[in-house]
Amino acid sequence: MFINSIFKNFDNLGIKYCHWKSNHFIKESFESRQDFDLLVAKLDRNAFQNILLDHGFKRRISTPDKPYPTMEDFIGMDPNKGTLFHFHVHYALVLGRKYDKNYRIPIETEVFNSVIRHQEYPINIIAPEYELMLLIIRIFLKSKIKLAFIRKNQTFVRKRIFPKNIAEEFQDLNNRVDQEKFTTLITYIFPAAVSSFKILLEYFTNTINVYKFLKQRRILIHELRAHRIQIGEKHKIQKNMRQISIPNSMSGFESGGCTIAVIGVDGSGKTTMVDKVDKWLSWKLSVKHLYLGRVKRHEERHGRKYKNHVLQIINRLRLLFKKLQFRNGVTLMINLQWLYYAYTRYKKFIRGRRLANEGYIVFFERFPLLEFHNMKEPMDGPRLNPDTFLGKIENNLYNKIDLPEVVIILDVSFDNVINRRQGQSEDVRNMLRNKIDAVTKLKSMDNDYYIINTEDGVENTLLELKNVIWNNV
Repeated sequence: MFINSIFKNFDNLGIKYCHWKSNHFIKESFESRQDFDLLVAKLDRNAFQNILLDHGFKRRISTPDKPYPTMEDFIGMDPNKGTLFHFHVHYALVLGRKYDKNYRIPIETEVFNSVIRHQEYPINIIAPEYELMLLIIRIFLKSKIKLAFIRKNQTFVRKRIFPKNIAEEFQDLNNRVDQEKFTTLITYIFPAAVSSFKILLEYFTNTINVYKFLKQRRILIHELRAHRIQIGEKHKIQKNMRQISIPNSMSGFESGGCTIAVIGVDGSGKTTMVDKVDKWLSWKLSVKHLYLGRVKRHEERHGRKYKNHVLQIINRLRLLFKKLQFRNGVTLMINLQWLYYAYTRYKKFIRGRRLANEGYIVFFERFPLLEFHNMKEPMDGPRLNPDTFLGKIENNLYNKIDLPEVVIILDVSFDNVINRRQGQSEDVRNMLRNKIDAVTKLKSMDNDYYIINTEDGVENTLLELKNVIWNNV
Protein backbone atom coordinates (compact mmCIF):
# COMPACT_ATOMS: atom_id res chain seq x y z
CA MET A 1 0.00 0.00 0.00
CA PHE A 2 1.08 3.57 -0.75
CA ILE A 3 0.63 4.88 2.79
CA ASN A 4 2.23 1.82 4.40
CA SER A 5 5.39 2.27 2.34
CA ILE A 6 5.85 5.77 3.75
CA PHE A 7 5.84 4.58 7.36
CA LYS A 8 8.13 1.70 6.37
CA ASN A 9 10.63 4.27 5.07
CA PHE A 10 10.39 6.17 8.36
CA ASP A 11 11.30 2.96 10.19
CA ASN A 12 14.17 2.11 7.82
CA LEU A 13 15.80 5.50 8.40
CA GLY A 14 15.17 5.40 12.15
CA ILE A 15 13.12 8.59 12.17
CA LYS A 16 11.69 9.46 15.58
CA TYR A 17 7.97 10.02 15.21
CA CYS A 18 4.63 8.97 16.64
CA HIS A 19 0.94 9.53 16.06
CA TRP A 20 0.19 11.49 19.21
CA LYS A 21 -3.57 11.95 19.42
CA SER A 22 -6.88 10.29 18.49
CA ASN A 23 -5.29 6.87 18.03
CA HIS A 24 -8.68 5.36 18.72
CA PHE A 25 -9.63 6.55 15.22
CA ILE A 26 -6.36 5.66 13.46
CA LYS A 27 -8.27 3.42 11.04
CA GLU A 28 -9.98 6.49 9.59
CA SER A 29 -6.59 8.08 8.93
CA PHE A 30 -5.39 5.06 6.95
CA GLU A 31 -8.68 5.14 5.02
CA SER A 32 -8.12 8.81 4.12
CA ARG A 33 -11.06 10.03 6.20
CA GLN A 34 -9.03 11.82 8.87
CA ASP A 35 -5.65 13.52 9.29
CA PHE A 36 -2.45 11.92 10.53
CA ASP A 37 -1.31 13.97 13.56
CA LEU A 38 2.38 13.15 13.78
CA LEU A 39 4.92 14.35 16.32
CA VAL A 40 8.37 14.33 14.68
CA ALA A 41 11.75 14.92 16.30
CA LYS A 42 13.26 18.22 15.15
CA LEU A 43 16.59 16.57 14.30
CA ASP A 44 14.77 14.23 11.89
CA ARG A 45 12.80 17.01 10.20
CA ASN A 46 14.77 17.07 6.93
CA ALA A 47 14.84 13.29 6.49
CA PHE A 48 11.12 13.12 7.30
CA GLN A 49 10.25 15.78 4.74
CA ASN A 50 12.45 14.21 2.06
CA ILE A 51 10.54 10.94 2.34
CA LEU A 52 7.22 12.73 1.94
CA LEU A 53 8.44 14.76 -1.03
CA ASP A 54 9.86 11.62 -2.66
CA HIS A 55 6.38 10.10 -2.44
CA GLY A 56 4.81 13.08 -4.20
CA PHE A 57 3.58 14.94 -1.13
CA LYS A 58 3.18 18.70 -1.38
CA ARG A 59 3.54 21.22 1.43
CA ARG A 60 0.29 23.03 2.17
CA ILE A 61 0.27 26.71 3.10
CA SER A 62 -2.62 28.65 4.59
CA THR A 63 -3.82 32.10 5.53
CA PRO A 64 -2.79 33.44 9.00
CA ASP A 65 -5.77 31.81 10.77
CA LYS A 66 -4.38 28.27 10.42
CA PRO A 67 -0.57 27.95 10.63
CA TYR A 68 1.37 27.86 13.90
CA PRO A 69 5.10 27.71 14.64
CA THR A 70 6.48 24.15 14.86
CA MET A 71 3.62 22.86 12.67
CA GLU A 72 3.50 21.95 8.99
CA ASP A 73 0.96 20.39 6.64
CA PHE A 74 1.64 17.96 3.80
CA ILE A 75 -0.90 16.58 1.33
CA GLY A 76 -0.19 13.42 -0.68
CA MET A 77 -2.08 11.30 -3.20
CA ASP A 78 -2.05 7.56 -3.76
CA PRO A 79 -1.57 7.40 -7.57
CA ASN A 80 -3.17 3.95 -7.77
CA LYS A 81 -6.36 4.85 -5.92
CA GLY A 82 -6.58 8.63 -6.14
CA THR A 83 -7.11 9.05 -2.38
CA LEU A 84 -5.60 12.01 -0.53
CA PHE A 85 -3.69 11.82 2.75
CA HIS A 86 -3.12 14.77 5.05
CA PHE A 87 -0.09 14.76 7.37
CA HIS A 88 -0.45 17.37 10.11
CA VAL A 89 3.13 17.46 11.37
CA HIS A 90 4.13 18.76 14.82
CA TYR A 91 7.72 19.35 15.90
CA ALA A 92 6.58 20.29 19.40
CA LEU A 93 3.48 19.65 21.50
CA VAL A 94 1.53 22.90 21.17
CA LEU A 95 -2.05 22.84 22.49
CA GLY A 96 -5.00 25.20 22.79
CA ARG A 97 -8.22 26.13 21.08
CA LYS A 98 -8.73 25.97 17.33
CA TYR A 99 -7.53 29.51 16.61
CA ASP A 100 -5.51 30.05 19.79
CA LYS A 101 -2.91 27.33 20.39
CA ASN A 102 -0.75 29.06 22.97
CA TYR A 103 0.61 26.34 25.29
CA ARG A 104 3.81 24.37 24.67
CA ILE A 105 4.00 21.12 26.68
CA PRO A 106 7.76 20.28 26.78
CA ILE A 107 7.58 16.49 27.09
CA GLU A 108 8.60 15.46 23.57
CA THR A 109 11.65 13.51 24.77
CA GLU A 110 9.59 11.52 27.28
CA VAL A 111 6.96 10.82 24.63
CA PHE A 112 9.53 9.50 22.12
CA ASN A 113 11.11 7.31 24.81
CA SER A 114 7.77 5.62 25.50
CA VAL A 115 6.52 5.17 21.91
CA ILE A 116 4.78 1.87 21.14
CA ARG A 117 3.81 0.10 17.93
CA HIS A 118 0.18 -0.06 16.89
CA GLN A 119 -1.21 -3.60 16.94
CA GLU A 120 -3.00 -3.42 13.57
CA TYR A 121 -1.30 -0.69 11.52
CA PRO A 122 2.40 -0.11 10.71
CA ILE A 123 2.73 3.10 12.68
CA ASN A 124 4.32 4.26 15.94
CA ILE A 125 1.88 5.74 18.44
CA ILE A 126 2.19 7.61 21.69
CA ALA A 127 1.91 5.60 24.93
CA PRO A 128 -1.72 5.65 26.17
CA GLU A 129 -0.71 7.24 29.51
CA TYR A 130 0.77 10.27 27.77
CA GLU A 131 -2.08 10.42 25.27
CA LEU A 132 -4.68 10.43 28.04
CA MET A 133 -2.83 13.16 29.94
CA LEU A 134 -2.68 15.35 26.82
CA LEU A 135 -6.33 14.62 26.06
CA ILE A 136 -7.34 15.88 29.51
CA ILE A 137 -5.41 19.12 28.95
CA ARG A 138 -6.91 19.51 25.46
CA ILE A 139 -10.45 19.01 26.77
CA PHE A 140 -10.13 21.69 29.42
CA LEU A 141 -8.41 24.13 27.07
CA LYS A 142 -10.89 23.66 24.21
CA SER A 143 -14.15 23.62 26.17
CA LYS A 144 -16.21 26.75 25.46
CA ILE A 145 -18.36 26.76 28.55
CA LYS A 146 -20.16 30.04 27.97
CA LEU A 147 -21.56 28.83 24.65
CA ALA A 148 -21.65 25.07 24.95
CA PHE A 149 -23.45 24.16 28.15
CA ILE A 150 -27.03 24.25 29.35
CA ARG A 151 -27.49 25.16 32.97
CA LYS A 152 -30.00 22.82 34.50
CA ASN A 153 -29.94 22.37 38.27
CA GLN A 154 -26.29 23.51 38.15
CA THR A 155 -25.28 20.58 35.95
CA PHE A 156 -23.97 20.12 32.42
CA VAL A 157 -26.09 18.33 29.87
CA ARG A 158 -23.35 15.99 28.65
CA LYS A 159 -24.13 15.90 24.93
CA ARG A 160 -23.76 19.67 24.59
CA ILE A 161 -20.29 20.20 26.09
CA PHE A 162 -17.83 18.18 24.01
CA PRO A 163 -17.84 16.60 20.55
CA LYS A 164 -19.39 13.14 20.42
CA ASN A 165 -16.08 11.39 19.72
CA ILE A 166 -14.37 12.80 22.84
CA ALA A 167 -16.26 10.58 25.29
CA GLU A 168 -15.50 7.49 23.21
CA GLU A 169 -11.80 8.39 22.99
CA PHE A 170 -11.57 9.14 26.72
CA GLN A 171 -13.21 5.87 27.73
CA ASP A 172 -10.99 3.86 25.34
CA LEU A 173 -7.81 5.41 26.75
CA ASN A 174 -9.02 5.02 30.32
CA ASN A 175 -9.51 1.30 29.70
CA ARG A 176 -6.07 0.86 28.09
CA VAL A 177 -3.81 2.77 30.48
CA ASP A 178 -1.96 1.34 33.43
CA GLN A 179 -3.73 3.32 36.16
CA GLU A 180 -0.82 3.21 38.58
CA LYS A 181 1.65 4.29 35.93
CA PHE A 182 -0.74 6.99 34.71
CA THR A 183 -1.26 8.44 38.22
CA THR A 184 2.50 8.51 38.82
CA LEU A 185 3.06 10.20 35.46
CA ILE A 186 0.59 13.04 35.81
CA THR A 187 1.48 13.56 39.50
CA TYR A 188 5.09 14.08 38.44
CA ILE A 189 4.47 16.25 35.33
CA PHE A 190 1.14 18.02 35.98
CA PRO A 191 -0.26 17.51 39.48
CA ALA A 192 -3.38 19.49 38.57
CA ALA A 193 -4.24 16.87 35.95
CA VAL A 194 -4.93 14.28 38.66
CA SER A 195 -8.05 16.05 39.89
CA SER A 196 -8.91 16.98 36.28
CA PHE A 197 -8.95 13.31 35.39
CA LYS A 198 -11.34 12.56 38.27
CA ILE A 199 -13.58 15.43 37.16
CA LEU A 200 -13.79 14.14 33.59
CA LEU A 201 -14.32 10.55 34.71
CA GLU A 202 -17.25 11.76 36.80
CA TYR A 203 -18.56 13.76 33.87
CA PHE A 204 -18.43 10.92 31.34
CA THR A 205 -20.26 8.58 33.71
CA ASN A 206 -22.76 11.12 34.99
CA THR A 207 -23.41 14.86 34.95
CA ILE A 208 -21.07 17.29 36.64
CA ASN A 209 -21.50 20.48 38.63
CA VAL A 210 -20.81 23.45 36.38
CA TYR A 211 -18.89 25.43 39.01
CA LYS A 212 -16.79 22.40 39.85
CA PHE A 213 -15.74 22.10 36.22
CA LEU A 214 -14.94 25.81 35.88
CA LYS A 215 -12.89 25.77 39.07
CA GLN A 216 -10.85 22.80 37.89
CA ARG A 217 -10.21 24.38 34.51
CA ARG A 218 -8.96 27.53 36.23
CA ILE A 219 -6.55 25.44 38.35
CA LEU A 220 -5.22 23.59 35.30
CA ILE A 221 -4.75 26.76 33.24
CA HIS A 222 -2.97 28.41 36.16
CA GLU A 223 -0.51 25.51 36.28
CA LEU A 224 0.06 25.86 32.53
CA ARG A 225 0.88 29.57 32.78
CA ALA A 226 4.62 28.91 32.64
CA HIS A 227 4.14 27.07 29.33
CA ARG A 228 2.43 29.91 27.47
CA ILE A 229 4.04 30.85 24.16
CA GLN A 230 2.82 34.46 24.07
CA ILE A 231 1.47 36.68 26.83
CA GLY A 232 -0.15 40.08 27.23
CA GLU A 233 -0.81 42.38 24.28
CA LYS A 234 1.31 40.30 21.91
CA HIS A 235 -0.95 37.31 22.47
CA LYS A 236 -4.11 39.40 22.05
CA ILE A 237 -2.84 40.90 18.78
CA GLN A 238 -1.91 37.48 17.40
CA LYS A 239 -5.27 36.03 18.41
CA ASN A 240 -7.16 38.94 16.83
CA MET A 241 -5.17 38.58 13.60
CA ARG A 242 -6.24 34.96 13.35
CA GLN A 243 -9.87 35.87 14.00
CA ILE A 244 -9.76 38.55 11.30
CA SER A 245 -8.35 36.04 8.79
CA ILE A 246 -11.10 33.44 9.32
CA PRO A 247 -13.66 34.90 6.80
CA ASN A 248 -10.99 34.87 4.07
CA SER A 249 -9.44 31.55 5.07
CA MET A 250 -7.58 29.75 2.28
CA SER A 251 -5.37 26.68 1.95
CA GLY A 252 -3.16 25.98 -1.04
CA PHE A 253 0.29 24.85 -2.13
CA GLU A 254 3.64 26.61 -2.05
CA SER A 255 3.66 26.76 -5.86
CA GLY A 256 0.50 28.89 -5.78
CA GLY A 257 -2.92 28.36 -7.30
CA CYS A 258 -3.81 26.89 -10.68
CA THR A 259 -6.46 27.36 -13.40
CA ILE A 260 -7.77 24.17 -15.00
CA ALA A 261 -10.23 23.84 -17.89
CA VAL A 262 -12.08 20.57 -18.42
CA ILE A 263 -13.34 20.40 -22.01
CA GLY A 264 -15.84 17.93 -23.41
CA VAL A 265 -18.98 17.67 -25.51
CA ASP A 266 -22.41 17.18 -24.00
CA GLY A 267 -22.58 13.65 -22.63
CA SER A 268 -18.83 13.27 -22.08
CA GLY A 269 -19.31 13.46 -18.32
CA LYS A 270 -17.40 16.71 -17.75
CA THR A 271 -19.86 18.10 -15.17
CA THR A 272 -19.79 14.83 -13.21
CA MET A 273 -15.98 14.69 -13.35
CA VAL A 274 -15.50 18.32 -12.28
CA ASP A 275 -17.94 17.89 -9.39
CA LYS A 276 -16.07 14.79 -8.20
CA VAL A 277 -12.58 16.32 -8.33
CA ASP A 278 -13.92 19.51 -6.73
CA LYS A 279 -15.20 17.47 -3.77
CA TRP A 280 -11.97 15.41 -3.73
CA LEU A 281 -9.64 18.41 -3.45
CA SER A 282 -11.94 20.52 -1.25
CA TRP A 283 -11.29 18.12 1.64
CA LYS A 284 -8.06 19.97 2.45
CA LEU A 285 -7.59 22.68 -0.20
CA SER A 286 -9.36 25.81 -1.41
CA VAL A 287 -11.14 25.02 -4.68
CA LYS A 288 -13.48 27.04 -6.89
CA HIS A 289 -15.65 25.62 -9.67
CA LEU A 290 -16.67 28.29 -12.20
CA TYR A 291 -19.28 27.52 -14.86
CA LEU A 292 -18.64 29.50 -18.05
CA GLY A 293 -21.70 28.32 -19.94
CA ARG A 294 -24.65 30.51 -20.76
CA VAL A 295 -26.03 32.36 -17.77
CA LYS A 296 -29.66 31.78 -16.91
CA ARG A 297 -32.41 34.20 -16.07
CA HIS A 298 -32.71 32.61 -12.63
CA GLU A 299 -29.53 31.59 -10.80
CA GLU A 300 -29.04 29.89 -7.45
CA ARG A 301 -26.24 31.14 -5.20
CA HIS A 302 -25.63 30.11 -1.60
CA GLY A 303 -28.95 28.26 -1.53
CA ARG A 304 -30.99 31.29 -2.68
CA LYS A 305 -32.47 32.08 -6.08
CA TYR A 306 -31.56 35.35 -7.80
CA LYS A 307 -32.99 36.94 -10.92
CA ASN A 308 -30.67 38.00 -13.70
CA HIS A 309 -32.19 41.40 -14.43
CA VAL A 310 -30.08 42.03 -17.54
CA LEU A 311 -31.33 38.88 -19.27
CA GLN A 312 -34.89 39.57 -18.15
CA ILE A 313 -34.81 43.06 -19.68
CA ILE A 314 -33.31 41.74 -22.94
CA ASN A 315 -35.92 38.98 -23.14
CA ARG A 316 -38.83 41.34 -22.46
CA LEU A 317 -37.66 43.76 -25.12
CA ARG A 318 -37.20 40.89 -27.58
CA LEU A 319 -40.78 39.74 -26.96
CA LEU A 320 -42.04 43.31 -27.28
CA PHE A 321 -40.24 43.86 -30.61
CA LYS A 322 -41.51 40.49 -31.83
CA LYS A 323 -45.05 41.50 -30.94
CA LEU A 324 -44.57 44.80 -32.77
CA GLN A 325 -43.02 42.87 -35.70
CA PHE A 326 -39.87 44.96 -35.43
CA ARG A 327 -37.35 42.44 -36.81
CA ASN A 328 -34.27 44.63 -36.43
CA GLY A 329 -35.16 45.12 -32.77
CA VAL A 330 -35.51 41.37 -32.26
CA THR A 331 -32.14 40.76 -33.96
CA LEU A 332 -30.53 43.47 -31.85
CA MET A 333 -31.78 41.87 -28.62
CA ILE A 334 -30.52 38.43 -29.70
CA ASN A 335 -27.11 39.93 -30.48
CA LEU A 336 -27.05 41.75 -27.15
CA GLN A 337 -27.81 38.46 -25.43
CA TRP A 338 -24.79 36.79 -27.09
CA LEU A 339 -22.67 39.79 -26.17
CA TYR A 340 -23.83 39.52 -22.57
CA TYR A 341 -22.82 35.85 -22.52
CA ALA A 342 -19.32 36.87 -23.69
CA TYR A 343 -19.14 39.56 -21.01
CA THR A 344 -20.15 37.20 -18.18
CA ARG A 345 -17.62 34.59 -19.35
CA TYR A 346 -14.88 37.20 -19.37
CA LYS A 347 -15.81 38.42 -15.88
CA LYS A 348 -15.84 34.87 -14.51
CA PHE A 349 -12.47 34.21 -16.13
CA ILE A 350 -11.03 37.33 -14.45
CA ARG A 351 -12.49 36.16 -11.13
CA GLY A 352 -10.98 32.69 -11.56
CA ARG A 353 -7.55 34.10 -12.43
CA ARG A 354 -7.67 36.35 -9.37
CA LEU A 355 -8.58 33.41 -7.13
CA ALA A 356 -5.75 31.34 -8.61
CA ASN A 357 -3.34 34.17 -7.83
CA GLU A 358 -4.57 33.99 -4.23
CA GLY A 359 -3.78 30.27 -4.11
CA TYR A 360 -7.06 28.61 -5.14
CA ILE A 361 -7.34 25.67 -7.52
CA VAL A 362 -9.89 26.92 -10.07
CA PHE A 363 -11.87 24.67 -12.40
CA PHE A 364 -13.42 26.19 -15.54
CA GLU A 365 -16.32 24.27 -17.03
CA ARG A 366 -17.48 25.18 -20.57
CA PHE A 367 -14.30 27.14 -21.23
CA PRO A 368 -14.36 29.00 -24.63
CA LEU A 369 -11.37 27.28 -26.22
CA LEU A 370 -9.86 29.27 -29.11
CA GLU A 371 -9.67 26.23 -31.43
CA PHE A 372 -13.48 25.97 -31.41
CA HIS A 373 -14.13 29.57 -32.47
CA ASN A 374 -14.15 28.77 -36.20
CA MET A 375 -16.95 26.21 -35.88
CA LYS A 376 -20.30 27.05 -37.47
CA GLU A 377 -21.79 27.04 -33.96
CA PRO A 378 -18.76 27.37 -31.66
CA MET A 379 -18.74 25.54 -28.34
CA ASP A 380 -19.02 28.42 -25.89
CA GLY A 381 -17.35 30.86 -28.29
CA PRO A 382 -18.25 33.99 -30.30
CA ARG A 383 -21.48 33.88 -32.29
CA LEU A 384 -21.72 37.36 -33.84
CA ASN A 385 -20.40 38.56 -37.18
CA PRO A 386 -16.88 39.85 -36.42
CA ASP A 387 -17.29 42.68 -38.97
CA THR A 388 -20.18 44.27 -37.06
CA PHE A 389 -19.82 46.71 -34.18
CA LEU A 390 -21.19 44.28 -31.58
CA GLY A 391 -19.21 41.43 -33.13
CA LYS A 392 -15.95 43.32 -32.69
CA ILE A 393 -16.77 43.93 -29.03
CA GLU A 394 -17.61 40.24 -28.56
CA ASN A 395 -14.37 39.12 -30.23
CA ASN A 396 -12.39 41.55 -28.10
CA LEU A 397 -13.87 40.04 -24.92
CA TYR A 398 -13.06 36.47 -25.99
CA ASN A 399 -9.53 37.44 -27.03
CA LYS A 400 -8.92 38.73 -23.51
CA ILE A 401 -9.67 35.28 -22.08
CA ASP A 402 -6.24 33.65 -21.78
CA LEU A 403 -5.64 29.92 -21.93
CA PRO A 404 -5.72 28.23 -18.49
CA GLU A 405 -2.55 26.67 -17.12
CA VAL A 406 -3.99 23.15 -17.61
CA VAL A 407 -6.41 22.07 -20.34
CA ILE A 408 -7.94 18.60 -20.09
CA ILE A 409 -9.96 17.18 -22.98
CA LEU A 410 -12.45 14.40 -22.24
CA ASP A 411 -12.51 12.26 -25.39
CA VAL A 412 -15.69 10.30 -26.11
CA SER A 413 -17.05 8.52 -29.17
CA PHE A 414 -20.25 9.52 -30.95
CA ASP A 415 -21.91 6.16 -30.23
CA ASN A 416 -21.19 6.50 -26.52
CA VAL A 417 -22.65 10.00 -26.41
CA ILE A 418 -25.81 8.88 -28.19
CA ASN A 419 -26.19 5.96 -25.74
CA ARG A 420 -25.97 8.41 -22.84
CA ARG A 421 -28.33 10.94 -24.44
CA GLN A 422 -30.98 8.85 -26.14
CA GLY A 423 -34.03 10.32 -27.85
CA GLN A 424 -32.21 13.28 -29.45
CA SER A 425 -33.45 14.85 -32.68
CA GLU A 426 -31.44 14.63 -35.90
CA ASP A 427 -30.36 18.27 -35.59
CA VAL A 428 -29.02 17.66 -32.09
CA ARG A 429 -27.25 14.51 -33.25
CA ASN A 430 -25.55 16.43 -36.07
CA MET A 431 -24.52 19.16 -33.64
CA LEU A 432 -23.00 16.58 -31.29
CA ARG A 433 -21.17 14.93 -34.19
CA ASN A 434 -19.67 18.29 -35.21
CA LYS A 435 -18.51 18.93 -31.63
CA ILE A 436 -16.94 15.47 -31.37
CA ASP A 437 -15.15 16.04 -34.69
CA ALA A 438 -13.80 19.34 -33.35
CA VAL A 439 -12.52 17.60 -30.21
CA THR A 440 -10.96 14.84 -32.34
CA LYS A 441 -9.01 17.44 -34.35
CA LEU A 442 -7.43 18.70 -31.12
CA LYS A 443 -5.64 15.37 -30.70
CA SER A 444 -3.70 15.89 -33.91
CA MET A 445 -2.70 19.47 -33.12
CA ASP A 446 0.58 20.55 -31.57
CA ASN A 447 -0.53 21.61 -28.09
CA ASP A 448 0.01 20.79 -24.43
CA TYR A 449 -3.53 19.60 -23.80
CA TYR A 450 -4.17 16.41 -21.83
CA ILE A 451 -6.46 13.95 -23.64
CA ILE A 452 -8.36 11.51 -21.42
CA ASN A 453 -10.29 8.64 -22.94
CA THR A 454 -13.64 8.31 -21.16
CA GLU A 455 -14.51 4.93 -22.74
CA ASP A 456 -12.89 2.98 -19.87
CA GLY A 457 -15.59 3.75 -17.33
CA VAL A 458 -16.16 6.45 -14.73
CA GLU A 459 -13.70 5.14 -12.12
CA ASN A 460 -10.76 4.80 -14.52
CA THR A 461 -11.51 8.18 -16.08
CA LEU A 462 -11.69 9.81 -12.66
CA LEU A 463 -8.40 8.21 -11.55
CA GLU A 464 -6.58 9.41 -14.68
CA LEU A 465 -8.09 12.88 -14.24
CA LYS A 466 -6.93 13.01 -10.62
CA ASN A 467 -3.41 12.04 -11.58
CA VAL A 468 -3.23 14.71 -14.29
CA ILE A 469 -4.51 17.37 -11.89
CA TRP A 470 -2.24 16.31 -9.03
CA ASN A 471 0.85 16.39 -11.24
CA ASN A 472 0.07 19.95 -12.33
CA VAL A 473 -1.08 21.73 -9.16
